[in-house]
Amino acid sequence: MKIKNFFAVLTLTWVCCSCGKDPSNKNPSQQPDPKVYISGYTNLDRGVYWNGGKVTELGQAFNTTDIALSGSDIYVSGNIGFALPGGGGANAAVYWKNGQMTRLGNDPSYANAITIAGSDIYICGYATVNNEYVAVYWKNGILQSLGDLPQSSANAILVNGSDIYIAGTSGTLAVYWKNGTLHPLEPGVATAMTINGTDLYIAGTTPIGAVYWKNDLRYPLYDPADTNVFMTSGTGIAVSGQNVYVIGYINQINAVLWKNGQRKLLNNPLVAMNISGNKNKIILKDTSVYISLNTADYWKDGQIIHAGDGYASSIAIRP
Repeated sequence: MKIKNFFAVLTLTWVCCSCGKDPSNKNPSQQPDPKVYISGYTNLDRGVYWNGGKVTELGQAFNTTDIALSGSDIYVSGNIGFALPGGGGANAAVYWKNGQMTRLGNDPSYANAITIAGSDIYICGYATVNNEYVAVYWKNGILQSLGDLPQSSANAILVNGSDIYIAGTSGTLAVYWKNGTLHPLEPGVATAMTINGTDLYIAGTTPIGAVYWKNDLRYPLYDPADTNVFMTSGTGIAVSGQNVYVIGYINQINAVLWKNGQRKLLNNPLVAMNISGNKNKIILKDTSVYISLNTADYWKDGQIIHAGDGYASSIAIRP
């Protein structure tokens, strides 16, 4: 039996129910774009990725959490289960390069995200250090601890020049690290980040609802006047010019997109149910917006395109 990602469970407890009218926008006849790659897992808890309507299984994985492309290479972060000597089981963080698995170590551990910068491979998550789960990242397989506070996690990572940025949690706080230095934000969870020029944007969830932070300043996405929505969560972010896009959830089955604070429902739960335990991803490419949805689908400019059977965790697009 594998141990659940306790940070996903924490985020889920902050997402409450609401009612709303959604467009039935699933388009089963539209074929997946061969440039689009979706990571995730099947109904049988097998880690996979989908591309062009085909599924690639990744060995022992019970899930994959993120996907990155560099040249002709495909990198996927994920997790496998293993048996503990005294009985039971736990997670081990791994990644695959073109289908070849590398185990990262300091188990039990969990890989949340991956990015590639030049020839370097960066993966973030949490791992066991001095018998405690703590936030970490691995650079080319070498572990770097982000402090010794138990129950912390690194949820997203990006590299900008010589700087390494990581978003996550430290205790009960949403935080980010820049080159290993901790920057607290406020109580909550930080789940995604991006840089636009000199500005750092982070998406996440507070006890009140979905937010994003720009250079540490909070911008709320929840609307206290909307009595149909009790709580929301923010899971992904992208920025183009003056436009800020944040994705997340309401009511545990509705995927939503906020563009400059204006909310749009992405899925019809009767056709394409979303589950708020997953952290999905948004990419802006050319003039299009791509979003991975939970049900192994992706959303492109108002249409939901079916990628496969299972559950999606992230998306990447070839140039």
